[in-house]
Amino acid sequence: MKKLLLILVVLLCGFSYSQNNPQWIIYNTTNSNIPSNTVSDIVIDGLNRKWISFGGAGILKIDSASWTLYNTGNSNIPTNSFQTINVDNDFNFWGGIGSLITKFDGVNWYVYGTPDTIPPGHSISSIVFDSLNNVWLLKNLNVSISSPHYLMQFKEDSIWSTHLTLGLANGYRQLLIDDQSIWIGDGEGLYLFENDSLQYFQPQYGPIGLYVTDIKADAMNNIWLAVGLGGWGGIVKFDGSNYSGYNYNAVAIEFDKDGNLWVGTQAVLENAELLKFDGTNWTSFNSSNSQLPQTFSITDLAFDNYGNLWIGTMDAGLIIFNENGIVPVELVSFSLSVIDNDVILNWQTATETNNSGFEVLKKKLADRSQESEWENIGFVPGHGTTTETQYYSFIDNQVNPGKYQYRLKQIDYDGKFEYSKTIEVEVSSPTEFSLEQNYPNPFNPSTKVSWQSPVGSWQSLKIYDILGNEVATLVNEYKPAGTYEVNFNGHSDEGQNLSSGVYFYQLKAGDFVQTKKMIYLK
Repeated sequence: MKKLLLILVVLLCGFSYSQNNPQWIIYNTTNSNIPSNTVSDIVIDGLNRKWISFGGAGILKIDSASWTLYNTGNSNIPTNSFQTINVDNDFNFWGGIGSLITKFDGVNWYVYGTPDTIPPGHSISSIVFDSLNNVWLLKNLNVSISSPHYLMQFKEDSIWSTHLTLGLANGYRQLLIDDQSIWIGDGEGLYLFENDSLQYFQPQYGPIGLYVTDIKADAMNNIWLAVGLGGWGGIVKFDGSNYSGYNYNAVAIEFDKDGNLWVGTQAVLENAELLKFDGTNWTSFNSSNSQLPQTFSITDLAFDNYGNLWIGTMDAGLIIFNENGIVPVELVSFSLSVIDNDVILNWQTATETNNSGFEVLKKKLADRSQESEWENIGFVPGHGTTTETQYYSFIDNQVNPGKYQYRLKQIDYDGKFEYSKTIEVEVSSPTEFSLEQNYPNPFNPSTKVSWQSPVGSWQSLKIYDILGNEVATLVNEYKPAGTYEVNFNGHSDEGQNLSSGVYFYQLKAGDFVQTKKMIYLK
């Protein structure tokens, strides 16, 4: 009987790799399951799940296993139209729907608030969460462009608190939170709300603009605003004392892990741009010099855990972009188990792009004076390009005792390749001699015989007929301690063509001798 000796599971964040060609993936209603080409908001949570709102077409969740669309036709979601969305510290989804807010905990949808009373107003422009996972939101009283906004707090799914009213500013507003300190980006400037008091920072040269559509902080704690329409700066930076502006018509802004500012713009004609600012130079990606499709507006930007930039557009669908090449294979798990001396590798991908397959690499861990090299022990074909979860496995048979490392080499159709992280295993030596029953038994025409030896010795494995005549020698050599398996074919091994009947196989290893019976049926 085979015994499970060890299970080791390692979760990975993807392949580590380095490419240098910008790559784009464009999802629209003709080539994917997105419900609309109008993308409103993109939120990527701590589990690297993507939550995407599509105007009046519901919410799409993209995780490591699937794409799931929630709408009023297939779930208890209260609406298909969301003014703003976000995900809290416990990975619950939240959305603003008119004068109400909704929460989705992965199973149930909940709706909070009573229209026009608690919370007051007709639209929610921003939802954020503090370190205690309390919900903070901005709501306006009416649809008028100059109507007051309320900063509200919602905690324990039941307690509403109105903290202040902003009655002077115009248009759309956004929140940025750092623990209990809340920045409010506003058409008239910036507000800082902390310790239940409000501080206003007025621009030196008049109002910022009609709309504030996005607000972010950089690594130096500078506050950046995207001003969607008008004003003296389409992108505004506030360093704590002074404002500066850049004349780009920004709608969405985001920072990558290297501190570069990325900007999605709005155009009068269908030629919105994606901009990158490294602190000195601006780089533009548009429909003329890149694969960015023509669109009137880039509506939202978000980076995933692998450095891919997810881009929402007003009319051209959902886009994934990476200057260094999109992660072609999103590897979400890589694990192994050991059964007897078979090492069984299993891995799972969430998405694949141009994936030819995987080379399985193995290295024996020796002492420092005998550093071993990686050995290619097999190839497993991939699934090309897919957004569906794929499962793979590979068995490294009859591994000698010792410590080993395994990794995957993922290869694209164009020859580019990347390595997974490494997992390690120790295959233990047997503790006693044993000869296993052949399998299958009875057999036709072949069967497997396995045995284990706790010490190295000269070993022989022979087949005899019922009269004691030797009909085959399967092993006759020195073998180190370990677990072994050989195949015996009653029709062709060593030229014999056995008759149906009972046979015996005998293992001799040093002083150990054991014989077992097998049956050959034609």
